[in-house]
This record gives sequence, structure tokens and C-alpha cells, in this order.
Amino acid sequence: MQLKTIFIALYALFTFSPSLVFCQDSGLNRNNGNFKGTTIYLTAVEREAVLSEMRGFVESTAGIVKGLSGENMEMVTASARKSGRGAGAHMPRTLHKKLPASFKKLGSDTHRRFDELALDAEQLGDVGHALSQLGALLDNCVSCHLSFRIRER
Repeated sequence: MQLKTIFIALYALFTFSPSLVFCQDSGLNRNNGNFKGTTIYLTAVEREAVLSEMRGFVESTAGIVKGLSGENMEMVTASARKSGRGAGAHMPRTLHKKLPASFKKLGSDTHRRFDELALDAEQLGDVGHALSQLGALLDNCVSCHLSFRIRER
């Protein structure tokens, strides 16, 4: 019963509070003078591409949580694959030079973790294992949002 409560809370967070995750004015992204991370300056098009990718991560995570809560590993697999390594193919080429290596490394690891989750969900069908993988994946999201700010120049 406690596991189902966790799923419901995660689903509610990502479904009803998307601005928490990728809105520049959210509490996670507010620069209140205490921010010690890196500010990345991008064009409007580049910034939107990065934010769009993050929205994709949130959509995939919501699908994974829904799938896990219903023990529907096919949904988990399909949702995770949407944000795997192939998801970044649409990114503007100009980003490669502008993004810090640590940002790119974290992004690449996040895509890899989505792919791993998809593969394991498909092959193992273990809800607990997938939930553990999702937790580690979300640690990447939190780390990124605490470490970086994306501003338009």
C-alpha cells in the first residue's frame, strides 16, 4: 500500500506541478542570490530546445510512474525509451559549444539511464528494480536543476 502512495504522489507532482520542474520562475530555478551553480546563456531557440527536452523527461517519468503503479511494464518500457539516447537528436548543433561539459555529461547519463530502465523493465519486469532506477534517474534531474540555470541572451 505504501508503494502505491509513492506512485500517486509522484504522479501528482509531475502531472499537476509541471512548472516546478522546468519553469524559470519556479522555486527550483529562482535565483535568490544564493545560487552557486552555473548560469548558461543561450539563444531563445536553444533555450527552448533544452527546456523541451526536459519536458520530455517529465512526460516520460509520468508515463513510467503510471506504468509502475499499474504494473504495466510495457508502458514503463515505452515511456522510458522516449527519453533515451535517441531523444537528443533534434538539438541545435550550436549547443555543443555552449553547454558546459558537466551539463552534457549529466544529460548523456540521464538519457543512458532512461535506456537502461527501458531495457531492464522489458527484460526483468521487476517493478521494485524499475522504481529504484527511476529514483537514481531523478537524482540526475535534481542535480541538474540545482547546478545550472538557463537564461536567454
